[in-house]
Amino acid sequence: MKNVSFVLKFFWEIIKISLIVLVLVFLMWQFLLFPFRVEGNSMSPTLLGGQYIVVEKVTYYKRDPEVGDVVVFRSIENPKVFFVKRVVGLPGDLVKIEDGLVTRSARGESFDLGDEFGKTPGTMEILLDGNEYFVLGDNRVESSDSRAWGPVPGSYIIGKVFPRILPRKPTLF
Repeated sequence: MKNVSFVLKFFWEIIKISLIVLVLVFLMWQFLLFPFRVEGNSMSPTLLGGQYIVVEKVTYYKRDPEVGDVVVFRSIENPKVFFVKRVVGLPGDLVKIEDGLVTRSARGESFDLGDEFGKTPGTMEILLDGNEYFVLGDNRVESSDSRAWGPVPGSYIIGKVFPRILPRKPTLF
């Protein structure tokens, strides 16, 4: 009888520990960070298709996204689909693409975002509303981004990308 009691206690402890671990993983996934697999090459050379990254959510509880942040967000067209892109325009900015260059104007100042990732195809000018972000892929020629489907609402941004975890190579952010 002692052996049965011991076995039952042992399995009960395993069940309790498993439930605690599941709750902790669920809470971490919901509020702190989650793994993400990059699809396609729109963020090349920074991120390549098939690479795994970690998306952390805590940063944007404390502050809003900034120009240069690489973020994961829900698709405007299908919220079950996620994209990863770089923020180049903030709420209230005037973003202009012309002659291959991206510029943003904020509060009367103009900033040339350079051509670190090559020339940006297309010509457009857009004034972002109070909660909109303009995002571009680093591979400007092959990326479907805010040039195609417009600015991303702030509520669609899930989190900021940590430097990639697999495979390990130097990053550009």
